[in-house]
Amino acid sequence: MIADDLRRAEQGRDTSTPAATSPRVTGRVLAARRRLPSGRAVVGGLLVALAAVGAIVVSTSSSGPPTVAVVVADTDITPGTALGPGVLRVESMALPDSVLRGTFDDVDELQGTVARSTLESGELLQRGDVIAASSAQRAAAPTREMSLHLASTRIGGGQLESGDRVDVLATYGAGDDAYTLVVLRDAPVISARASDDALGSARGITVTLGLATRDETVALAHAIDVAQLSVVRTTTAEPDPTPSQPFHPDAQAGAPREDG
Repeated sequence: MIADDLRRAEQGRDTSTPAATSPRVTGRVLAARRRLPSGRAVVGGLLVALAAVGAIVVSTSSSGPPTVAVVVADTDITPGTALGPGVLRVESMALPDSVLRGTFDDVDELQGTVARSTLESGELLQRGDVIAASSAQRAAAPTREMSLHLASTRIGGGQLESGDRVDVLATYGAGDDAYTLVVLRDAPVISARASDDALGSARGITVTLGLATRDETVALAHAIDVAQLSVVRTTTAEPDPTPSQPFHPDAQAGAPREDG
């Protein structure tokens, strides 16, 4: 009886159910839908990425170009300013080689130079900003230049350099009729160069002077041609505003003559 009931139930089972409503289709399990990450997970990933970037930046900075000592302006500098410890200082900077080659690393090595351009405090000093003092003096000297060649014994002891100042004395005539004038006063020396005379037997110095006026050039040219010249170094002398008077060996002689 029970067996008959089971048989009838088996025969009455509905076998027309569509495959789409069954959890299995021909033995294949339906794949579960993939879930998107939550907002908290996204934020956490972003923080991890930022931390990684920061670590890379720090690592790159620590392995960047080393700093080197370079000279910079310690105050505002104008063209013509004497350079040295008073207006310059040393700082450490990281610079590319192309820039580093044109810099200085020691303030003391700039002694005897002047600025040729304007620099603001803290600005890097480069070789194009510097000029030797002698060159600066030449650039600042009067535009009229004349040279004279004399024995070293007649030129300030033979010790003249660019930047010195000199008086030029001219002695006209001979004997009792001779007299001496100061042709130039405190004239700037542009250059002083030792050389032998034409015979190679005497050591002399060729001095180039800067002249302020045309009258000075005429007076010096005349003295070179007709007078015995002497040069007196006045670089360290006290200022002497007293007008010079012609020197005559005979105090009773009359006014000096410049008849050449």
